[in-house]
Amino acid sequence: MLEIRFLTEKEVATMTGISVHTLRNRRHRGVGFPYNKVGKSVRYSLLDVERFMAGCRVDPGAGGDDGEAI
Repeated sequence: MLEIRFLTEKEVATMTGISVHTLRNRRHRGVGFPYNKVGKSVRYSLLDVERFMAGCRVDPGAGGDDGEAI
């Protein structure tokens, strides 16, 4: 059985370099990482955070761009 690891706001902030304040702001606006809420506690699935960050990846050499500056 796959064990799901949940992270606190502070752990996600440390892992991503995004401040706790920004994480809270993004939740309030309905953007950013998916999250779980139990009572007042907010937790993020490690897998969700990793997938979200992978989806934000920018590969400058991909997409037919020759890499030259404009």
